[in-house]
Amino acid sequence: MMMTNEVEGERTNMPNWLALPRDITVNILQRLDTIDVVTSACQVCPLWWNICKDPRVWHTMQINMTNRRFFSRFFPPDLVKICRYAVDRSCGFLIDIDIEFIGTDRLLQYISENASNLRCMKLVECSKISDKGFSEAVRKLQYLEDVNISKCNLSKDSLEVLGRSCPCLKSLQFAKARPSFMLGADDTEALIIATMSTLTRLDIKGNMLTNAGLLAILDGCPLLESLGMEECYHLELSDSLRKRCLEQIKDLRLPVLDSNYYHLSYVLYGCSNNTTLKTTNTHVSFLLKPQNHHSTDRAQRPPPTDDDGVHQLQNRTRQPAPNISNLGPPLMMMMMMANEVGGASTNMPNWLALPRDITVNILQRLDTIDVVTSACQVCPLWWNICKDPLVWRTMQINMTNRRFFSRFFPPDLVKICHYAVDRSCGFLIDIDIEFIGTDRLLQYISENASNLRCMKLVECSKISDKGFSEAVRKLPHLEDVNISKCNLSKDSLEVLGRSCPSLKSLQFAKARPSFMLGSDDTEALIIATMSTLTRLDIKGNMLTNAGLLAILDGCPLLESLGIEECYHLDLSGSLRKRCLEQIKDLRLPVLDSNYYHVMYNGNSNCHSLCGLLL
Repeated sequence: MMMTNEVEGERTNMPNWLALPRDITVNILQRLDTIDVVTSACQVCPLWWNICKDPRVWHTMQINMTNRRFFSRFFPPDLVKICRYAVDRSCGFLIDIDIEFIGTDRLLQYISENASNLRCMKLVECSKISDKGFSEAVRKLQYLEDVNISKCNLSKDSLEVLGRSCPCLKSLQFAKARPSFMLGADDTEALIIATMSTLTRLDIKGNMLTNAGLLAILDGCPLLESLGMEECYHLELSDSLRKRCLEQIKDLRLPVLDSNYYHLSYVLYGCSNNTTLKTTNTHVSFLLKPQNHHSTDRAQRPPPTDDDGVHQLQNRTRQPAPNISNLGPPLMMMMMMANEVGGASTNMPNWLALPRDITVNILQRLDTIDVVTSACQVCPLWWNICKDPLVWRTMQINMTNRRFFSRFFPPDLVKICHYAVDRSCGFLIDIDIEFIGTDRLLQYISENASNLRCMKLVECSKISDKGFSEAVRKLPHLEDVNISKCNLSKDSLEVLGRSCPSLKSLQFAKARPSFMLGSDDTEALIIATMSTLTRLDIKGNMLTNAGLLAILDGCPLLESLGIEECYHLDLSGSLRKRCLEQIKDLRLPVLDSNYYHVMYNGNSNCHSLCGLLL
C-alpha cells in the first residue's frame, strides 16, 4: 500500500519498488510463503497481480507451521485448495514443495500429475499419506533430488519405491515419530538406503538400524558427507566403527540417550514388570503402569517414602549425573539441585532444605509433562512430594512445551492427563489442554475433578457438543472457561450457561472470522443470560448490533470485552459510546482488508480468489 501511495503522489521515505525490473520483483515474490502470495501479494496493485500470473513466482510451495497465523485462520480443506491453486499457477515449473499436516494421497497425486519436474519434496506429519499413495506419486517424480519425510506413517515399502524411482536422489531425511528403542532393531530400511549410491546427505533420526545396517550404508553410499543418526539407539559404535564414521563423514550426528525419556517411553508403550533398565534414574517406573511392589528385585522397588529422604540421599553412594541436555531450563535447575546434594560442587543453594509447602508451590508452576517425566525423578524426596495432590492442582498440556508434542503421540499425552487427574485426588482446579482433548478425556476429568474452576480447550476438534455438555453438567463450580477454535456450537454454550452459575470469564472464539459464516445473534442472546460475567472474549462471532446490546444489558458486571473479527457489527454513534462508557477493556474489530478481499472480492482488476476458498 505504501508503494501505491507513492505512485499516487504521496511523499514517503520508501523507494518506488514498482519501478524495479520485473525479474527482480519475481525473485522477491518467490521468497514469500505461498499463502502470503495467494492472499496478499497479488492484491497490492494491478502490476503485482499481473506478475503473480508468471509461473516462475510459483517455483516453490510452502504450507507449514512457520506461518502459524494461517493455520489458525484456514481449515485444512482451504489450505489444500490453496495448494492446488499454486500447482495450477506453476504451469509445470514447480520444483520445491514443503507441506506440513495437510498432505493427503489425493493432494500428492495431483502434484505428481501436474509438477513432474519436482526436485525437492518435504512432508512433515502428514498422517493421511499412505504407502500406496506415496508410491504412486513418487513413480511420476523421477527428478527428485531432495526428499524429507518426517513423522509420517510411511514404511520401508515407500522407501524402496523412492530409491528405485529417483536415480538422482542426493539428500534424504526419513525421520521416525518414535525413537527406535520403542520399535525393535531392524536393518531393512538401512539396506534399502544402501542402494541409493548418489546420496550425499542422510538423516535417519529414530531409525531401528544396527551396526550391520550402518556399515551397509557406509559401503553403499560412498559420496555421503552428512549423516544424522539421533535416537538410533540400537547402534553400538565400537572404536573401529566410530573411527570409520569420523573419517568418511564430514558432518556426523550420533545418538545421545536421554535416560529419563527412555525409561518413561518404555512405561508408556509397555514393558514387562521384570524389565530392568540401565539408567541413572528409574524412579518414574511407577507412572501410568501398575508395578509389582512385592518383588524382591531391587530394580522394581519404589523409592523410599519416609521423611528422611534428604538424609538417605546424602549418605548413599553418589551415582553418575543424569543426562539433562534435552530437558528444559526448569528441569535442568532441578538436576543441579540434586547434584549438589549428591556432592557436586555448584553455586546453587540447597533447595532440598526448603520447607515442603514451598517446594510444592514450585512444582505446581511446572508443566504437567515436566512433572511426570522429570521432576519426580530428581531425588526420593521430590518423588515423595510429587505424590502430594496439591502438586496436581493444575494440568497443562499445550504447545508452549512443543518438544513434548514432537516426542509423544496424542494417546500418550492422554495417558499423562489421566495420570495427573488421578494424582490430584479431586483437588484439580485448572486444566489447559490443546489439540488432544476428546469426549472421553473430558468425561474422565468431569467424573474425577468436580471442583474444577478453570477450563481451557484449544483446537480440540474431537470434542463434540454432546460430550462437552455431559461433562459441563458435572462441573458446576466453573468460573473461567476458554473454548477456542473447537467445533462447539450454541448448544454447548447454552448448557454451559445453565450449568455454571458462577461463571465470571468466558472466551468463545471462532476458528473462522464472522464474515465467512453470516450474521447470527443466537450465541449473543445466550451469553446475555450469564449475568455474572466480568470478562468476555467472542472473537470471530457472528453477532450484530442487537446481540451486542443484549450482552451489554444482560451482563452489567462486564469489565472486559473482546469482539475482534466480529465484522457484522456497525459500531457508530451511540453504541460505540455506550461500549466505551460501560467497558473498561474494550477490543473492537479491525478489518484486515486483504484477508477480507481474498474471501469475497469479485473485482476483476484484482484477481478474485473467492472461487478458490469457498
